[in-house]
Amino acid sequence: MARCPRPSPSFTLEQLALLPLCGVPGHRAIRTSGLEEVGGRALVLQGHDGVGAIAVQELAALKVHVTVQIPFDNSAPDGDNNKSSLRGLAAREENLRVAEQRVRLWGASAVQIGDPVTAMESCADNAFDFVVDTVGGKRVWEAARRVLSAHGQFTTLVGDVGASDAASG
Repeated sequence: MARCPRPSPSFTLEQLALLPLCGVPGHRAIRTSGLEEVGGRALVLQGHDGVGAIAVQELAALKVHVTVQIPFDNSAPDGDNNKSSLRGLAAREENLRVAEQRVRLWGASAVQIGDPVTAMESCADNAFDFVVDTVGGKRVWEAARRVLSAHGQFTTLVGDVGASDAASG
């Protein structure tokens, strides 16, 4: 029996309390993948944070080739091109750079930037054995069907979110 190490000082008590909310669904999704025995190729939508981040780390630990989709909007807010908008864009670009660096440290071997549907459209047909959907919606499912291999598995942690589909914009 080993003693549990003290929590990292980089996490607040509130962050530690929320960890199971991400960890349990992420772990259950990976357990259903069947990739534990065979390895393979996985795509994790929005794998840079939350439940997707947990899934990325667990898949990488299983020696799965993991591709992470990270959203990014490079348009100026409200079409505005003033200095504050440019500073905002520079901050979003820096956040994207940090997120990409972080997922690669977690074991991701590839990163797709953009909204989930666009990211999957840039992938080859049958590119993945497993897709972890943390976004939801019919458009995401339809795009994922094309990138899944013949015996691939699509696991959504959100479901069909209907007309308010986060990936439709």
